[in-house]
Amino acid sequence: VVSRLTKGLKDCEKTVLIFEDKIKYKVDAKIVCMNFPTSVNIVKRFYIFIVRYVKIKRFKKLYKPDISISFLEPPNLLNVLSKEKNEKCILSFRINYSNSFLSEDHFRKGVGGKIIKILYRLAFKYLYNRADVFIAVSKDVAHDLIKNYDFKEEKMKVIYNPYPIEEIEEQLREFPN
Repeated sequence: VVSRLTKGLKDCEKTVLIFEDKIKYKVDAKIVCMNFPTSVNIVKRFYIFIVRYVKIKRFKKLYKPDISISFLEPPNLLNVLSKEKNEKCILSFRINYSNSFLSEDHFRKGVGGKIIKILYRLAFKYLYNRADVFIAVSKDVAHDLIKNYDFKEEKMKVIYNPYPIEEIEEQLREFPN
């Protein structure tokens, strides 16, 4: 989605911040790597979160982006926490979080998982509405965030994942009948 978004946005300067030096798709943007991969250790994860926050905040103060778009967690949380005064902050949600909090390992395992789960629930309810726009990939995801986490409905937009229809059609033409 980030790759397609950077290719689709024309006539603007684009920068993609990544946490690790792993790029799976070509992007039409400047790439800034923070070189701070995540950890399974809860203490290290908290430390890494703080370092990432400080780096993102510094980046935003220096470059003053008009718009910042983030995808999933923790980038959404870091984006809304580091929001600058005149910046438009867009958070993208790609999963049903009510189900995710119940099923994903990093939310289920041990005391650390329970702490992370509580912190995210609090952030969802009390911090995320500071964002300007929420993008959900489906009506189900949007409904979950509005109903279970008190996201403001007027800020919610549903934009389905893009599919490269032309590329798919071209590939189909290459196959014999």
